[in-house]
Parts: sequence; structure tokens; C-alpha cells
Amino acid sequence: MINIQISTNAAASRPALDVVRTLLHEYIHADMYRKLNTEDQVQTNDFLNFKETYDSYKNGNFKADSQHETMADLYIDEMTKTLKNFHKYILVEDYNFLTNNGAIPIPDSFYEGLAWRGLTEEGEVVDAYNQLSDEKKTELQKSLSFYYPSTTTNCPENN
Repeated sequence: MINIQISTNAAASRPALDVVRTLLHEYIHADMYRKLNTEDQVQTNDFLNFKETYDSYKNGNFKADSQHETMADLYIDEMTKTLKNFHKYILVEDYNFLTNNGAIPIPDSFYEGLAWRGLTEEGEVVDAYNQLSDEKKTELQKSLSFYYPSTTTNCPENN
């Protein structure tokens, strides 16, 4: 069993979509831990490919930790899609507020910029982000700085 603990005080002061991003980020860490440490794991090709990729980062002496490097290379696209779908279909009020009820779509660069948070902060920038073009980084930063301050802390009511 893997427990993920999130500070409710820190979460309460952040936009709901950013809290979702944090949960997703920490879930991926937990899943990596599970994949690497489950002894009765069936040795599938997917497992062996993941372990080989992870070990290459672990042994590569990167500045960022190997889990973050792996997360950047293997999960950014999925994190981007997941954040976009979660925003549109679960955090509906926030999405509708930001898009004028869907009339002004939010660019994928916002969700991708959000996905990179946690991999590009606190003095730790993963190599995959450094390898993005300056234009791409600027696009992500502009999109994030434009939309992030307007996202709300509203979460759907429990039914």
C-alpha cells in the first residue's frame, strides 16, 4: 500500500486544477515506486521497458532526480491530456468561467505548462524541459501566466 499525503493547508490556497496536477504528479511517483518495488510483478515487456528507461536515468547522473526525468519523458503528454479533460469535464464551473462557457477555448499550452510544474521549480529543472526550444518555453510560460491566476479554487460538490 502506498499513501500519498497532500497538505490541505497548501492545497486550500491554490487553484483546484493545480491541486489536481499535484495529485497526478504524486500518483505517478507512487506508480513508479510500485513498478520498481513490487516483487511479484509479472515481467511484461511494458514493465521491462519502464525499468530499463528508469535505470538509464538513475545511472545517468542528471541534476534532477531520476523519477522526475522519467516523468518528463514518459508522462508529460498524458498529464497534459488528463489535466485538460479533468478541467473540462470535472471542474466544469472553472472551465466555463475561463472559457466563457466554451466560447474561448484554452490552449493546450496552458495544460502542458501546468504539467511541467513540479519538474521545473524549486531549483530543479529536468533535462527534457531544458531541451525545449526557447519559443516553446515562452509559449508555455505565457499561457500559464495568463490563465493560472484566473483559475479558481472551486471544486465540484460531493454528491
